[in-house]
Amino acid sequence: MSNKRLCKAEKGKKICGVCLGIANYLNIDVTLVRIIWAAVTFFTSIVPGVILYFICAFVMPEDDGGSNDGPIDGEFKEL
Repeated sequence: MSNKRLCKAEKGKKICGVCLGIANYLNIDVTLVRIIWAAVTFFTSIVPGVILYFICAFVMPEDDGGSNDGPIDGEFKEL
């Protein structure tokens, strides 16, 4: 079992690095996470998604510069 941590990513972030951190943690493409987050935000009348994003931005720790080898902006990892 790997010791993955959910944290905000610095390299490749757009706003606060929340979606990129989630994508790295789940080992999926960050574009997919951003599309899902935008859709959920839009369909829940915008405010809950924005509030949840900023709560995550404050609660999730910064990446400590360690192993951040998740997918970045359209890059896919080979399995």
